[in-house]
Amino acid sequence: GADRVIAVDLHQMGGAERQVTGWGHVIMHSLHIMEKRTIHRAIDAADFVVSPEIDGYDWRDFRHSRHMIEQGEKATEAIIPQIKQQISDWNPQQQSG
Repeated sequence: GADRVIAVDLHQMGGAERQVTGWGHVIMHSLHIMEKRTIHRAIDAADFVVSPEIDGYDWRDFRHSRHMIEQGEKATEAIIPQIKQQISDWNPQQQSG
């Protein structure tokens, strides 16, 4: 397994809420809720979480991918000092006991 986990939370922006207009939308909305719960459990288990500032965009919208990548790089650079600190403080011998 991994000693440290870095997660990227792209689900937080989610795009604009859409009006539910039929059974298909109800099913899709239900799946979306389950997906969010699964994602939150994974995020909670991570040692570090990169959360790019991409509000208003849907993570599946590739038309704005360059902007989203730049925001992801910016958010990642912001947590690098935390990652380096935890790595320098980390003692693998404590993990194996």
